[in-house]
Amino acid sequence: MIPFIDLTRQHAALRGELGAAVARVLDSGQFVLGAEGKALERELAALCGVRWALGVASGTDGWRSRRSVSAPAMRSSRRRSRSSRPRPRS
Repeated sequence: MIPFIDLTRQHAALRGELGAAVARVLDSGQFVLGAEGKALERELAALCGVRWALGVASGTDGWRSRRSVSAPAMRSSRRRSRSSRPRPRS
C-alpha cells in the first residue's frame, strides 16, 4: 500500500522541538489565543515578509475556516453567484 502522506521522516528531525512546543501549550493550558499562538503568528509573518499573520482553524471545521482563510475570494465569488441563484418562491 502506498501511504497518502507519511510525515514520519519530517517529524523525526523536529521531534524535540515539537515535543517542547506541545509541552508548553499543555503546561500553560492556553490552547487558544495563548503565547504559543502569538509566537507562531510572529514567526509566520517574518517568514512571509509581511507585517501581520493570523492563525486560523485548520479548515476542516466548516465554512468559518474557509471564509477566514480566503475571505476576499469568497466575497467576490458570492457576488457573482447570487445573480445565478434561483429566487425562492413566495
